[in-house]
Amino acid sequence: MEMQLTDDPMATFKNRLKHLELPEDLITEPKKRFSDVNQELFAVFNNLDYASLKSIRLSGVSLGQNACEWLASDVLVNCKNLEIVDFSDLFEARQPLEIQKSLNSLTSAISTFQINELNISNNILDTYGAKGI
Repeated sequence: MEMQLTDDPMATFKNRLKHLELPEDLITEPKKRFSDVNQELFAVFNNLDYASLKSIRLSGVSLGQNACEWLASDVLVNCKNLEIVDFSDLFEARQPLEIQKSLNSLTSAISTFQINELNISNNILDTYGAKGI
């Protein structure tokens, strides 16, 4: 889901409240790796009205277990109105057991929500990853 660009800053702000995508400067080659939560990752989620979010797209970075656990416990559990979730391409160069635990944290946080679309493509979901769902 692409955010629409507009000259109206308030419209852009209101749209961001409903649909969160990672900023372009985080989605780089080589991928940014967030093993832990740092200021750069925290800033993406700071001052958001989580209850208003309808979709969240986290693909394009490599998230470690600590970062996923923080996202699950401090962000996702508060996004009660999520309908579309994109967790694709999150675990580049991660160990299988770390992927399992990370994916388990993320999916558990949204397990009681009415999710219409969940994208977990382009992840290394072997036996360990599949157990995380």
